[in-house]
Amino acid sequence: MELPPGQKTGARMDGWNIDVVEGTNACAAAIGFAADEVVSTPFQHPEWLASWLASFPDDGAPRTFLMVVRESATGRVVLRLALGLEIRSGIRVLRGWDRDTCDYGGPILARDFAPSPETFRRVWAQISAKLPRCDVLALDKMPARIGAIDNPLLRLPGIERSFDAAHVLRLGEAPGGVPESFDPSMRRSLARKRRKLQNKGTLVSRMRPAREGLDVLESLLAWRRARFADENRGHDVAPVEAFWRRLATDADIAHVADLSLDGRPLAAGFGTRTGDSFQLLATGFDVAWKNWSPGLLLAEDMIAAAEADGVRLFDFTVGEEAYKLDFAVETPPLFDLFAPRTLKGWLAMVWRRLQIRRRRLHAERVRAAHLAREAAKLAQAERPA
Repeated sequence: MELPPGQKTGARMDGWNIDVVEGTNACAAAIGFAADEVVSTPFQHPEWLASWLASFPDDGAPRTFLMVVRESATGRVVLRLALGLEIRSGIRVLRGWDRDTCDYGGPILARDFAPSPETFRRVWAQISAKLPRCDVLALDKMPARIGAIDNPLLRLPGIERSFDAAHVLRLGEAPGGVPESFDPSMRRSLARKRRKLQNKGTLVSRMRPAREGLDVLESLLAWRRARFADENRGHDVAPVEAFWRRLATDADIAHVADLSLDGRPLAAGFGTRTGDSFQLLATGFDVAWKNWSPGLLLAEDMIAAAEADGVRLFDFTVGEEAYKLDFAVETPPLFDLFAPRTLKGWLAMVWRRLQIRRRRLHAERVRAAHLAREAAKLAQAERPA
């Protein structure tokens, strides 16, 4: 079988062939699979990958790779692993196709690929031997299950529980509807604010394909640029913004939502619909209306619209924002594979663990403060008039 340019024939081992695809152009040619042929996280959906490759092309030597595992007897692909080489503080880090865009990572698997631990150990040994040169392999934010399949990468040495967690809301299960499970004080507050806005004019919420609302995405980006100006100081957000624009223009999975009052935009949301799940990637709002919580009102509307459209899992994805807990989300854990391959990689692992410990302490303080506020609200509500 003739391989496309940029793809190297691999070694055969126990009935498997391992190929390495190098460079963005060759990788783009190698991801020509349909979403329903595989299982993956939403951030390895073929439309997401195509937009990502077009947004982050290699400049010079290849830094984008795709490991491909085939059955030697049939040539059928059973596993793909997207990898990108990033240089961080002089450390060569081999990661997923991320660049601060992806909330979940993991392999792309054939729907029936469920190797035994021993078989996958041997397959991984061959993959590991063919990895591009790096100081550390860092595959982060991986779920324990991908579709209906256990994530085989979680069997490898070096797996740790990630600092990040998913924030998912199951739809279509609660007898009284999803809002009944939301934090009661938040529900009352949002209902009151919604009535006040409706008294001011016509309040409209819409959710539609992103290419039909590119102006909504631009409003969202402008609001977020202003809101996070201090936090992003010294960090170039333009590449991520450019990727979101390309995703919105090119991908059917991309959707936007907006909340407006008499035609004036108050809040906007951007996300992806993959199968029966929706992933909320970003929200933004006009700070002039912050006292009316337009971002939370829009999130409430997006959940209702998604459920009516057949979505069964509304995913707030990763992030430490306390408001997500008010929507009664589940927080399934994610996992990181951090495998040093050089001395520099080992030193990087020590530094990483120190940073994770610092972030966890901060998150625990934020969560404790949130619980204290909720307890105070409950005590206030139960106090006799």
